[in-house]
Amino acid sequence: MATRMKLTTLTFSWDEVSPGADYKSAVVREEISQLASSLHNIRVLCLVNPAITGLARIARLRYLEVLTLKMYDPLVSSSNPGSPLLFAALRDLTLIVDDPRDQFLSEVYSPHKMDHAVDFLRNCNPLQLVSFELLGEHLITSSLNEMLAILAERVALPLWLHTITVALIQAIERIFDPDDGMSLRPLFRFGNLRVLRIELSWGVDLGDALLRDLAMAFPRLEILSLAYDVAYDDEDVRPCAYSTRVPPRPKTSLAGLAALVYWCRNLRELTITMDFDPPGTPGLPEWVLQGRARRPLKKFNTADSRIGNTPWLAVWFLAATFGQLDEVNTLHVREYPYATQYYPAHTYLKELHEYGAVWRKVNELLLPSKAMFSSGARVSIEQIEAALQDYREESSEEDHS
Repeated sequence: MATRMKLTTLTFSWDEVSPGADYKSAVVREEISQLASSLHNIRVLCLVNPAITGLARIARLRYLEVLTLKMYDPLVSSSNPGSPLLFAALRDLTLIVDDPRDQFLSEVYSPHKMDHAVDFLRNCNPLQLVSFELLGEHLITSSLNEMLAILAERVALPLWLHTITVALIQAIERIFDPDDGMSLRPLFRFGNLRVLRIELSWGVDLGDALLRDLAMAFPRLEILSLAYDVAYDDEDVRPCAYSTRVPPRPKTSLAGLAALVYWCRNLRELTITMDFDPPGTPGLPEWVLQGRARRPLKKFNTADSRIGNTPWLAVWFLAATFGQLDEVNTLHVREYPYATQYYPAHTYLKELHEYGAVWRKVNELLLPSKAMFSSGARVSIEQIEAALQDYREESSEEDHS
């Protein structure tokens, strides 16, 4: 018992669960909850579906700072929620809404799994969080608005919260909801946010106006991800394995990216899905045209962003704006998606193959483009194109000599 009292970290997990495993036994859940609540010095705790009756005792642990809850069923009773959960010392909270049985039994896919997380937060006392993560698979996102709203309501000290991560993968078409109307505005009260990841299967397309508002709300942002970091030709990203549905054309463009860069001057990593240079894109502001912005961005992932037929505008903008950027990553399809007997040709995959070729050319020409800005002189898009056209021709001649 003395050793148990000194224990500061405890993790229970079921990483490999067979369809018939009785991992939800009420007896086991209650025993685990009793054990966890008896560890008075515990600081880090990871539990799978603890018993409802034991959660209140766990919430009273005075030193508990880091909590991960994997929930397959409700953790609080919606009809009789009981006393508010205290969690007085909690700083880092991770909620995982998934069920290992989903990979075996499609009938257990539920549109209500997000509700388990919402109900849990609603029953908590105001929390003094520094970090919040919500992870899940095989669910719809229609209740995500409610989740973000209740999170904003339950955080007692908004300026303490530095990290928000929401990563959800939809894998079954009948529960996929690409037009869920998700709004990030409830999160705008967290003005000291450093890391924001909202990663859904097809990306979060905010549009230029909302992306500008987000940038103004989070001026200290260092990492922003608005797209799931898996290529579209991976089955996890599509609404189903052989789906032919096409996501709507992104509303976010270079204009929104320029606003993001202007307000978030500490941004180091960015993942975003956008239509980089659609027809009618407004002109760039003067501070960009003069090449005065030298932002510290080091990682830029274009996800499945669209782009025109030529790389010059993107090469010029990135070289002029991000002096420390060394690579542009893309998740586009590399191999041309030919149709097969079992896998029909997909128009969007073909488009992604074409976009990817342009983005890879942007990445290839980034370093020589940055060298042209090293003197501090103003460089135009036309100068970049002329200089790099010669550079490519010289490289080609050297290869053949």
